[in-house]
Amino acid sequence: MAISLDKEYVKKVTGGSDANVSLLLPYFNKYFEQYGLTTPNRINAFLAQIGLESANLKATEEYASGAAYEGRSDLGNTQAGDGVKFKGRGLIQLTGRSNYAAFSNYRGKDFINNPYLVGGKSPQTSTPEQLENSVIASLWFWKNKNLNSIADNINVNDSIYDGNNKYWFDTLTRKINGGLNHINERASLYESGRAAANSAIEQTIKQIEETVDYVGKNPVKSLLGILLLLGAFTGIVLVVNKFSK
Repeated sequence: MAISLDKEYVKKVTGGSDANVSLLLPYFNKYFEQYGLTTPNRINAFLAQIGLESANLKATEEYASGAAYEGRSDLGNTQAGDGVKFKGRGLIQLTGRSNYAAFSNYRGKDFINNPYLVGGKSPQTSTPEQLENSVIASLWFWKNKNLNSIADNINVNDSIYDGNNKYWFDTLTRKINGGLNHINERASLYESGRAAANSAIEQTIKQIEETVDYVGKNPVKSLLGILLLLGAFTGIVLVVNKFSK
């Protein structure tokens, strides 16, 4: 299934600006299917999480210097200066020499000697290559952590605050963050996206109902009515394809 996300929907679920979403959206549409983000629960969960992790898509590089990671053997930072050199980059931040090395092997590119290619300071200051790598790095992390399988347990028809949904969303957050930092903000973004998707479906259903009513009241203009009805049904197919199971 080809992915074609609506920009307004992505803005709501990430909290991103029109300009930043416009820069990143082509890479979402290009790579989501490849990484298994083909259902509403997976897409909505991923976008909400990267929305928080990237400060609403403002940052593709960690704000801090990275000095706090110096000497962190668990990140593979064994050489002087590794903390700053391999600071967090990407929408879900790739951090540490070991992770940069693994991503280099995966992409077939040298991010050890060129770590800045994983992401510039922001979408606005990043090159197309940096933007693409920042998206792929985040999707690679998501896939390696098997987060689609966790997102599959979330029911997009119910609030993220409902018991079962909350449990799985918290589990997802811990896999990404190591804890539940900013969990309320993450959940709020998720709900914004879910509401936008449901609203889009409701509006299209209303359009169909109004078109059916028009055809019934205007039999002389039935040909026009039928064309309108076909257009409305095409619309709901597109919307459901994007937002529902």
